[in-house]
Amino acid sequence: MAETSTIFHTLVELLRWRAVEQPEQLAYTFLLEDGSEVSYTYQELDQKARALGAVLQGVGATGERALLLYQPGFEYLVAFFGCLYGGVQAVPAYPPRQNGNLDRLQAVVSDAEAKFALTTSGILPGIEQRFADTPGLQKIQWIVTDTLSQQLSSTWVEPVIGTESLAFLQYTSGSTSAPKGVMLSHGNLLHNLALMQERFGITKQTEGVIWLPPYHDMGLIGGILQPLYGGYHMSLMAPVSFITKPVRWLEAISRKGATLGGGPNFAYDLCVQKVTPEQRDALDLSKWENAFTGAEPVRPETLAKFADYFAPAGFRKEAFYPCYGLAEATLFVTGGVRQERPIVRDYDGEGLEQNQVILVDAPNDTTRTLVSSGRVALCEQQIAIVNPDTRITCAEDEVGEIWVSGPSVAQGYWNRPTQTAETFAAYLEQDGAGPFLRTGDLGFVHEGELYVTGRLKDLIIIRGRNHYPQDLEFTVGECHQAIAAGFGAAVAVEVDGEERLVIVQEVERTHRKSNLEEVTTAIRQAVAKHHELQVYAVVLIKPASIPKTSSGKIQRHLCKERFVQGGLDVLLQSTLDGVTASTEDLAVNQGAGLNREQLLTLPAVERQMVLETHLLEKAAGVLKIAATQLANDQSLNAVGLDSLMAVELKNELEECFGVSVPLARLLDGPSVAELAGDVLEQVVANAGDGRSSTPITVHPNELSYGQRALWFMQRLAPESSAYNIARAVSIPGALDLAALKRSFEVLLSRHPQLRMNFVMQDGETVQKMQEYNVLYFVVEDATHLSEGELAERLSVYAHRPFDLARDSLLRVYLLKRSEQEHILLLSMHHIIVDFWSLAVLVKELRELYPLMQSGSSVEVGQPNDSYGEHVARQAELLAGVRGEELLAYWKKQLGGTLPLLNLPTDRPRPPVQTYRGDSRSFRVTKDVTHQLKQLAQANGATLYMTLLAAFQVLLYRYSGQDDLLVGSPTAGRSSAKFADTVGYFVNPVVLRADFRDQPSFSEFLKQVRLTVLAALDHQDYPLPLLVEKLAPKRDLSYPPLFQAMFVLQKSHLDSDGLTGLALQDSTVRLEGALPFAGYPLAGQMAQFDLTLTMTEHDGELLASFDYNSDLFDAATIERMSGHLTELLRGIGEAPERKVSQMPLLTPVEREQVLYGWNDSQANFASELCLHERFEQQVERTPHRVAVAYEEQSLTYAELNERANRLAHYLRSCGVGPDVLVGLCVERSLETIIGVLGILKAGGAYVPLDPTYPPERIAFVLEDASISVLLTQEKYLSILPEQSARVIALDRDEDEIAVASGDNPPSIAAANHLAYVIYTSGSTGRPKGVLIEHSNVVRLLDATDHWFQFDEEDVWTLFHSYAFDFSVWEIWGALLFGGKLVVVPYEVSRDPQAFYGLVVQAGVTVLNQTPSAFRQLLAAEEAVGVSPDLALRYVIFGGEALDLPSLSPWYERHDEQKTVLVNMYGITETTVHVTYRALSMQDVQTAVGSVIGGPIPDLQVYVLDEQGQPVPIGVPGELYVGGAGLARGYLNRAELTAERFVQNQFGPGRLYKSGDLARFLPDGQLQYLGRIDHQVKVRGFRIELGEIEAALEQHPSVREALVVAWDEVPGEKRLVAYVVADRSLTGGDLRAYVKERLPEYMVPSVFMQIDAFPLTGNGKVDRRALPAPESGRRDVSTQYAAPKNELQRQLAIIWQEALGIEQVGIYDNFFDLGGHSLSLAKAHHAIQERLLHTFSIVEMFKHPTIDALASFLHQGDEVAEPRLGVEQLRDKASRKKEALNRQKQFRKDRRK
Repeated sequence: MAETSTIFHTLVELLRWRAVEQPEQLAYTFLLEDGSEVSYTYQELDQKARALGAVLQGVGATGERALLLYQPGFEYLVAFFGCLYGGVQAVPAYPPRQNGNLDRLQAVVSDAEAKFALTTSGILPGIEQRFADTPGLQKIQWIVTDTLSQQLSSTWVEPVIGTESLAFLQYTSGSTSAPKGVMLSHGNLLHNLALMQERFGITKQTEGVIWLPPYHDMGLIGGILQPLYGGYHMSLMAPVSFITKPVRWLEAISRKGATLGGGPNFAYDLCVQKVTPEQRDALDLSKWENAFTGAEPVRPETLAKFADYFAPAGFRKEAFYPCYGLAEATLFVTGGVRQERPIVRDYDGEGLEQNQVILVDAPNDTTRTLVSSGRVALCEQQIAIVNPDTRITCAEDEVGEIWVSGPSVAQGYWNRPTQTAETFAAYLEQDGAGPFLRTGDLGFVHEGELYVTGRLKDLIIIRGRNHYPQDLEFTVGECHQAIAAGFGAAVAVEVDGEERLVIVQEVERTHRKSNLEEVTTAIRQAVAKHHELQVYAVVLIKPASIPKTSSGKIQRHLCKERFVQGGLDVLLQSTLDGVTASTEDLAVNQGAGLNREQLLTLPAVERQMVLETHLLEKAAGVLKIAATQLANDQSLNAVGLDSLMAVELKNELEECFGVSVPLARLLDGPSVAELAGDVLEQVVANAGDGRSSTPITVHPNELSYGQRALWFMQRLAPESSAYNIARAVSIPGALDLAALKRSFEVLLSRHPQLRMNFVMQDGETVQKMQEYNVLYFVVEDATHLSEGELAERLSVYAHRPFDLARDSLLRVYLLKRSEQEHILLLSMHHIIVDFWSLAVLVKELRELYPLMQSGSSVEVGQPNDSYGEHVARQAELLAGVRGEELLAYWKKQLGGTLPLLNLPTDRPRPPVQTYRGDSRSFRVTKDVTHQLKQLAQANGATLYMTLLAAFQVLLYRYSGQDDLLVGSPTAGRSSAKFADTVGYFVNPVVLRADFRDQPSFSEFLKQVRLTVLAALDHQDYPLPLLVEKLAPKRDLSYPPLFQAMFVLQKSHLDSDGLTGLALQDSTVRLEGALPFAGYPLAGQMAQFDLTLTMTEHDGELLASFDYNSDLFDAATIERMSGHLTELLRGIGEAPERKVSQMPLLTPVEREQVLYGWNDSQANFASELCLHERFEQQVERTPHRVAVAYEEQSLTYAELNERANRLAHYLRSCGVGPDVLVGLCVERSLETIIGVLGILKAGGAYVPLDPTYPPERIAFVLEDASISVLLTQEKYLSILPEQSARVIALDRDEDEIAVASGDNPPSIAAANHLAYVIYTSGSTGRPKGVLIEHSNVVRLLDATDHWFQFDEEDVWTLFHSYAFDFSVWEIWGALLFGGKLVVVPYEVSRDPQAFYGLVVQAGVTVLNQTPSAFRQLLAAEEAVGVSPDLALRYVIFGGEALDLPSLSPWYERHDEQKTVLVNMYGITETTVHVTYRALSMQDVQTAVGSVIGGPIPDLQVYVLDEQGQPVPIGVPGELYVGGAGLARGYLNRAELTAERFVQNQFGPGRLYKSGDLARFLPDGQLQYLGRIDHQVKVRGFRIELGEIEAALEQHPSVREALVVAWDEVPGEKRLVAYVVADRSLTGGDLRAYVKERLPEYMVPSVFMQIDAFPLTGNGKVDRRALPAPESGRRDVSTQYAAPKNELQRQLAIIWQEALGIEQVGIYDNFFDLGGHSLSLAKAHHAIQERLLHTFSIVEMFKHPTIDALASFLHQGDEVAEPRLGVEQLRDKASRKKEALNRQKQFRKDRRK
């Protein structure tokens, strides 16, 4: 920073110093238009300023505001500095033109509360009367300054001002209509001037030439104050002098040899436009070192043009100095490095419009080239790029609002506290940093450089997409020679509730009489081409008439106002008639005719133009807009083409021209011109084929692949109604029953698929048409039924299963409610219809009914048998090259391991998939729907793509999986000829979503768009066949390939709400002769885990979740509906936000999980330390036994005395507050004496279990810098060498005994350390957790209301005192007067001996890890339940509790007598976090380890990876806040900062636990395991990485991996896998590790393998590791022949079904290539030939001949009757019922 800023505190001091030290130095020279010059010295300026200052002081103006009304010149400088000298705040302004508008001056005077106005004697007469006649200006007191006597300067008194004093008000004159006064202090100005001097490289030799207006920040601060600060000479010229003749500025630079000069972008543009080559050649610009530019967007084109044009004059591109600043930051914010070329980069323009920064290598039409505005690191102020909505710092690749903090930031806006707070007092949401200035500018930082992209308030947002006005204006300025570049404005106006684009543009003076219609057309086409944006209005105005500020900036807000109010000087205005086409327009659009033959008869040169005209009208008709609103070169996506419209247009093209246009091509958004080119190319290429289609042989009995799959699924579950399509409607009014029935009979005759049955014939499935057209039509009187009974009756009918071989697959039920109301129910099997077909049937039914009523004759016509052609063409396609291409695509798309959607469920998944389901309907508001449609159009996508993307985001947020598969149906009607055919055409496609790169929604939508387009281009490959080809691992518990489906229902016939009926929306009405009203059916069937169906109706989205009710509760799906609604709202509002940060929780749920289930008010703080509380207990119960060990015991008084003596002794050894004392003793009375003695001395104990390896003890001693170590003599030999003073309690007993037995004065406070316990570390390095006295004391107080421990309680110290569970055991006993029984180590490892101790000692409070308790239960079972067992509580902690494992306890004990409590806890949060009292009901019904709710003074949050709360039921990481949090980790500041984070939901910190959990609906927490593979064994938390690190230290081990295997539910063992250079034994490795790790960290199994299996992305595949001692026999690949006749017959059948020559009895059917159809064929043959009736499900369960023969043989013996799949399912469920909850628990823990 320049030295000047440290010398002076005010500008007055600065000018005074210059006047005294450099009186004769020229300060400023004014260049007059006549070529003359007038110069002034510092002394002259100072003298005149003092004179004016004295006058102002004399009239009482000090502290007031004074308006400055001057032409640029010396008098203005005198007035400005005179105000500073007089202590007056200047308000610079420009004098109004003759008869000019005074509105702005009026507003400034009013806002500034200016009482004085300063001007010259020449100006005053012209404005004095006008002020007097203007309200608000009459009371101004005028002061003329050019006639003052200089003698007044001697009467001046220096004002009392300082750095913080207000210097002047800088009124902004940008795009806002209400000017605001920026308050600039002397300190602001001096800091900014110093910053500019340093960045500009200013010296006393600098020479400047400036034309900028002195009443604006750039001219006043940069042109007047900066030379004063830097002490260099500045030449000033009037702005009008430059504007009228730009060469004057350059001539002055040339003449003066200036090194400094600049201006906004337009100034350089103006020079290029107005300076002639002859004038340029006379210039010398070689000394120009700093050509700064700012104040408006810096265009690279301008810099390049100026540099190129003036290079002959010596100008160098390195002189350009782009910078960024604004009045609210004084002036200057950032700039680059002087004499370096401006940094110019190319970015993806579409990305910037979505607020994403994407650098491009090869520029294209969408590229946006930006110029850096400076290097952030050099600005000496803090700059942040912030999301303006969330106020969270943007990522490096995101555009956000520029925020600035630093000494240059102004004091605020004068007299505007609210706007000041909004603009100058912004704080970052994530960490509260601030205050910041919100600049309102958008930009980003890339590679350390700041790039400004536009103004937040000037942004034009149309259809959800950001458009920068300067980009649009540049496009317009380049599109036609008649346009005056740089003199236009792009603004948005609201038309019929929608933002529309208006271009206001000056015309060049020489083109005023040109064809202006041509100009408007050029503008529209250019904007459509470059921005895919429709221009609503083009307003061409007269030259020099566009509204500008006095500094020459275009005032867009005034352009907008005058457009709306009609105040522009218009030459020509072209406005679109409207956004919706009239009825006549649409009729004309759709009536125009042109076909293939007509097109070919035209001359070749005319075909493209005629076809474009035709397609323009057709496309407009499909889009429902007027043809005049669609440009030939405009993308169809830009005007809202969606998938259904694309299908309609595709059909039109095929019908008219016999061409094939892929749907994906249409959805890719071609223009009409491009589409015409595609069509014409095909028409010409096929000109000789006579339009005849290829003959094809139709086999009417063949099934399509989709039908085959449905037949198999029905065969798999014959009693299921999962594939019934049932819809009910209410028919209001009188009904002609006969007419209705006859209408259905016509439909039955017209559509053959409605009369089909499906049977096995010669081992193949075929379809056969019923011989007679017999309609299944049931009429029932339902007048007597209640609404509930009616719903139940309809549900029964709707879910009646179909026998595909025998039943009519169309059922019509009519239930009469009254003469004026009937309920019509259609139930059909999906194998004969799809939704498109349903739309056809309903349309035709509503057309037929009035004809039947009137008795009109109806032509039934020939049956529409084109479904058979569809089947044949499908077979033909698959047999050809195209079929191979389609398969190759899907194999690539679905390559690798396919992810299984793992949504959090309310119940375990049944072993066989069920179809029981239900549905939940909801709506998305019109506003959100409108936003989503706009977003889709802005991204060249469809509403379908946008909603699909949102659904995939929802699944991602629920599952946490970054690789997802979702199914979605396509119409499957590849040709227009199938448009009216009824049949099962629909073919689902599999859509894969990739979230690995954490995309924004806009980015993800682009991915989805490409995925959908590619899928549609390959949609003709049948999904069932794809399943067979991919052969995924078959599992009956879930559907193959995908488990979630997305459907956007939109009927091709939907003009009156048919799609609403499809979603069974009760509010939907279809009027007409046969009116329908939606009637929802109860009890749905679910083909998938979850299906989202949506449709648009009446401007809003109707949605329905169909879900498997065996997996999900209704309440879960209701919450999910709310989450999707919230997600869609967030997407619509901020699509640039990352999908992981999109809102999900409803406000109510967010409030519940953050605050409703957390008590932030509870306070159990205590000023007492642990030993002080103990001493209070000693006073109460001195003679009660406090601690016992084997035959020894101490009373409270005795224990206190022993501890006191040790404490006094330790103090003499230097122990005091926060001094760490090692404690290495065996379990005994000395353990408790040592702990108490250390605390009483003021220190903190560090437990060192003597059973630990010497290496670990040595590490802790060194890491904790232990200066005093308490131990016993027998351990001295095993302790490592260290510098600590070693005290052996037994050896030094005599010395200790002579110390005082009184309580030592307490020198520790509650916030001092009590202990440091070391826990396992993920890097192989243990870490010490720092726990204070207050942490432990509040734990006991906060839980007292639950337990009410007292003097009668007997506790055990069962756990190692190096395990924090011991803290609870020790102080739970000693602070409440209880007895603590120290359990000998050997007894703790012998469950029967320990059980005996518990009974014998009368233990009432037992603390156990679940693993230890299971062993205790087994011991109790072995010895029998003792009647003397006295337990009041069994408290679990340390590891996950498997609730079913407690069943034996509850079977033997009264749950009222002994309460079992589950308490989750972490060392870092002081032992316990949650509490859950258990019951027998929990054991029977609870899923997983339910850990309850938080202890009252703690808060628990379940958060996602972004730190945001997850929905109820969804897993996330558990965070803990409150009074239990540790101080941190010893000597691990970085780790402490990583794990102990700021609480964004309240005061204090949160501990990031690394544990996975979820909230249950009742607010209880369910523990799901460790996120990072860290496990707990026997209550010890283990970082597997620490064991791996120890193993890898072995000289022969190259790699090591440790996994925790579940042997039985809830019990783990550690298995180590090693890759070594030589053969190693488990004994070798075990011995090696035992020397380095505690016993509980030594793996029980060691397995040596050649190499670790890897996943596709190179990570170790843990699931592929061999199971330890699995006992599984090796699978033989050798052929095994049948052993008996049954096996031989089965082998023959399998060979036939599979088409292979040999099948062994151990071969797996599916491994041999078996699929659903071959399985069905084999199943049918077995039943037919072997006379065995059994479910096809059994073939999945017994996939080898050996297993199946055993099953069938067993069936013979039992004579098992035919079982339905539900019975089989129940049977299988019974077998697995005992293990279901355990399996789910283990599965949840692995998530």
